[in-house]
Amino acid sequence: MKLIHQDAHWLVLDKAPGWLTVPGRMGAEDPRPCLRTQAELEYGRLWVVHRLDEPVSGLVLFARSADAHRIANMAFESRAVRKVYHAKTQGPAPEKHQLTFRDSLRKGKKRAFRAPHGKAALTEADFRGGSEETALHWELKPQTGRTHQLRVQLSLRGWPILGDTLYGAEPTSETGICLRAVSLEGPFGSYSTTGLF
Repeated sequence: MKLIHQDAHWLVLDKAPGWLTVPGRMGAEDPRPCLRTQAELEYGRLWVVHRLDEPVSGLVLFARSADAHRIANMAFESRAVRKVYHAKTQGPAPEKHQLTFRDSLRKGKKRAFRAPHGKAALTEADFRGGSEETALHWELKPQTGRTHQLRVQLSLRGWPILGDTLYGAEPTSETGICLRAVSLEGPFGSYSTTGLF
């Protein structure tokens, strides 16, 4: 857990892979580290604005008051928040560098999947280079916030994220998967952290 920004209204932290954003169903019995639990020990009461999956690293915003929480929630709901992720994937290089992923996704018990009765998922993807022999580098800008959106959208197109065995990638020796939230911008400010490439 690395502090990126704090003021009277907001706390921005860099979450490590393998950490939960909020406590899981097991609560205190869960052996995995939890970002919110640890952060509240250091910074006091926090309101959850959004989450990153356990194996994903990067920027997480917390509100420090109910009013700040309301502002942030409205921004996320109205899509006034701009997020940027870096990913490394398996697969052959795409023919184009600029792609748009449009899907109808539904959340299952453990995985998300494409379904006609799902919710619209939209991502702007920028292929940044790399090769099938090493890894493909991506910059991703999700326009919606569906469960596992980036993970499933890349996998559906033959580019599973390195280490993401849930969506068809080969296992790696590293903790987490090669997906990182590197930039977050909205009415709460603009923040960034180091990327994957």
